[in-house]
Amino acid sequence: MSMARSTRSKAAAAATPQQPTQDDPITLNWAFFNKSNPHNRPLSIHIPRLLFKGPVGYCQDIFSVALKKYCKFKADETTIQFWDPKELLLVATVGKRGPGWTEGIDDQKFNDSFEEIYFPLPLADVLKGLDNKTAIHLVITASYESAIPDEKHGEDRDMITELPEVRRHWGYFTTPGRSPSHEAKSKQYASVQIAPFETIYDGRYSPGHPFSTVAPPIQIFHSIFDTFARLVPSVQPNNEDLINVQDLMHTLSVIDPLETERNPKIHEGLSKILGVDIVQQPNDDGTCANGAYMLSVDGVRIAPYLDEFKRDIGDGGSDPSQQVGIRMRKSWIQKDRQEISNKCCCPTLMIAGAGAWMCVLGGVFPDKPIVQRLTDMMWVGHSSTEEDPRVYRFARVLVALRKCIQELSNYYLKLGEVESFKFEPKTTHPRLYPYPTSFKEGKEIISFAYTKMLEDDSACVTYQAKIIGEADSPDIVVKFVTRYGEEVHKFLAGHGHVPKLRYCGPLDINLPADKSKSLPSDAPSGLSLGPMQMIVMDYIPTCEKPPLDAHEQIQVVLCLLHPNGYVLGDLRRQNVLFNKQGKVKIIDLDWSGRYDRTNRDGPPVVGDTPDKKGHSYVCYPLNLSKSIKWAPGVKDLAPIRPEHDVFMLSAMNLRA
Repeated sequence: MSMARSTRSKAAAAATPQQPTQDDPITLNWAFFNKSNPHNRPLSIHIPRLLFKGPVGYCQDIFSVALKKYCKFKADETTIQFWDPKELLLVATVGKRGPGWTEGIDDQKFNDSFEEIYFPLPLADVLKGLDNKTAIHLVITASYESAIPDEKHGEDRDMITELPEVRRHWGYFTTPGRSPSHEAKSKQYASVQIAPFETIYDGRYSPGHPFSTVAPPIQIFHSIFDTFARLVPSVQPNNEDLINVQDLMHTLSVIDPLETERNPKIHEGLSKILGVDIVQQPNDDGTCANGAYMLSVDGVRIAPYLDEFKRDIGDGGSDPSQQVGIRMRKSWIQKDRQEISNKCCCPTLMIAGAGAWMCVLGGVFPDKPIVQRLTDMMWVGHSSTEEDPRVYRFARVLVALRKCIQELSNYYLKLGEVESFKFEPKTTHPRLYPYPTSFKEGKEIISFAYTKMLEDDSACVTYQAKIIGEADSPDIVVKFVTRYGEEVHKFLAGHGHVPKLRYCGPLDINLPADKSKSLPSDAPSGLSLGPMQMIVMDYIPTCEKPPLDAHEQIQVVLCLLHPNGYVLGDLRRQNVLFNKQGKVKIIDLDWSGRYDRTNRDGPPVVGDTPDKKGHSYVCYPLNLSKSIKWAPGVKDLAPIRPEHDVFMLSAMNLRA
């Protein structure tokens, strides 16, 4: 046998002047699994041999091109995933006419039928039976960056190429993902968090993540979350509340071997306290009975409250707070709920628990799903003979949640009377932006409409807007922060070096501006512990290039600030604008304020005058960027000094 093989090999070598190279392609049959894509059919592809033997992640580019060419699908390359059929899948099955081969395959059946090929693995090590030309060897899934217009979909898809926030919204609402119980497992959640249209923006990220999962505070999108924060320390539970909460704590303390027996008891106890009927919704894999409060709004059933409980921490290999966030995303992308989701940012209240631990979460879905913890993970089991303080604290949390669920339900019921907004080409959509749409200027209330985010960044809290009813008025900038140098802004406004400040105060313009809560007296300076504020200022159209005297203009600003006891703190190129007339305008004064002029460690400030008593001094915030070259001496929570501003100006590239 070996002699025959050797003879054939020599004969082939004699007949062929050159041996096959490592670039000779491997041909395999593949199919694209996407229920909403009309181009599902069997396809073949030629993969270079070296690529075939390398990590499967390196094949994303070649399949991205194939999806675009054959499926009219412009995929985001980072979302392309590879799947190996567990059983024989015939080309004839995928190619048959009729409803299509994806019909009837839900999330669970897909996971049962296909094995994911993780990125480090080579296709050469996984795929078998490539000599069978009647079989599908590989299945591809992907999320789109934007679909390519065709005869059927061209008009619908044009709009998603405009604003990044609109593209994200469209991508999420057409990407179902897999089951929450599957995606919440540690290994799978790492994959979810690098998929642009499946990611939950909760701060969790994978090593080497391609984008940030940090998002704006959810309270800028709906007031219910601020309401919850205000109620928890002030609400007073009655005797019935305290007794019901104590009973629930006993239930949570039991180590029950079966979730199917434990969770109904938890939901019964919660229903009594929260005053709503919590129904159980089995997971797609049937492993756990999840809870939801279902509300009917004009015949559409939605879930303003969701919960997720595990028997104990680590049970099932998934985090219930992650799983309930994935459920929120899947809950709101359902087509039968679009009549409601098109009217709002889908505010949702949630509970996650494991064993005798529990936390409350909030979520919104403007252009992407944002989930944030409203409480810490609280121990709510009975473990001491003196548990009254714990019962009382826990009761306050649940009574506050009850009031918020009632308020949120009323919000959704009123929403049913509102006309549904539609995504139209070349227009924005209110659901993508924060809820405040008016501010007070003097005694006048001015309404505005958002036009776009000013940065294509997941953490962007700054928006451009137009004033309603004033066609000739300049655009405005609306930003949301817990710390702002209003005093410095007003000082520089007197010299014309900043945009006009039109409002600085609470998100709800009917609330008093309570700045006494900005910083507890015993808290370190630099921490942003104050309430959320809305800042409104004029938008500045800029010139194409900085003027020749740009450096000197900024020096003039510093020479005004420093002798009067003020510093900027964040003097970077992106925070320096020049208007159409070439005049400097400083923006982003979040860190600016007074500095301690009794500290003489730095160089003297020309024209310095003694400071007044009673002023608080500004410090740098926590979590300063490590990618920025700051001035010497700059670090988290350190005092901001004039010499830091001077250094940052000297290092600034004003030609860019």
